[in-house]
Amino acid sequence: LVDPPSYVETVMSRLDIAHVLSICLVGVSSASGIPVKTPAFEVYTGQESTTFLQPPLIAKPLSAAGTKKSHCMGVVLRLEGLAHVYETPCLLQEYVNHNAILHKVYVMGDHVSVFYRPSLPNLPECGFQEGFDYCEFDSQRPYPTLADFGLQGCAKRPKLLSEHGENDDDMAMGQQVTAEEIRPVVDVLKRAFGLELFGFDILVTFQGELLVVDVNYFPSYKEVSNFPSLLANYLTQRAIDGRMNSPAKGEEC
Repeated sequence: LVDPPSYVETVMSRLDIAHVLSICLVGVSSASGIPVKTPAFEVYTGQESTTFLQPPLIAKPLSAAGTKKSHCMGVVLRLEGLAHVYETPCLLQEYVNHNAILHKVYVMGDHVSVFYRPSLPNLPECGFQEGFDYCEFDSQRPYPTLADFGLQGCAKRPKLLSEHGENDDDMAMGQQVTAEEIRPVVDVLKRAFGLELFGFDILVTFQGELLVVDVNYFPSYKEVSNFPSLLANYLTQRAIDGRMNSPAKGEEC
């Protein structure tokens, strides 16, 4: 057994994840001193006509995994859009512009990998056209473009970027999210969630902050080319460590 089921259960709830992040990231910085935070959030029950947070907001199901609808999300552009939220109660998070780049972090014990993926476009704080109150999307499919929000132009779609940083246009932001730079964040999350095999997402804001927006257990690791061998080595070492730390036969009290 690598990670206790009771710890895994925490990352099955987006509300639990948000609560843990809001506590454990207080005062946390990256290796070079970049502040690390998590977006402001609240629970929307479906009964309210307004929220503590102001649009744009991103609406996420409370269930973080296990069902198809856990990937069905939406962006609330105006308060009227709350009426179109796919499922309530749900988690509302502040929408933070991040240059349409999502940083996927994979953790396997002491091994950390960072990869970049296309993400949601930068949005204005107001000025959306009539009729564009809410934009629904599936987080496992291509993200909406600016046109889907009723805005002119098209969203920039950065190429899929590996941890080697081939996409020069986005290097300025990407250089802030390397395995070495976010090692302090990984250590904090490992202690807070009690997990060894997990992933999380990071956004880089225009203010230069790092935002941790999600945590998930045993992610796909699909960008990690040598994942099978890394996992085999990790599990083998865990088994060896377990035997070394367990009392020898006949020594049990």
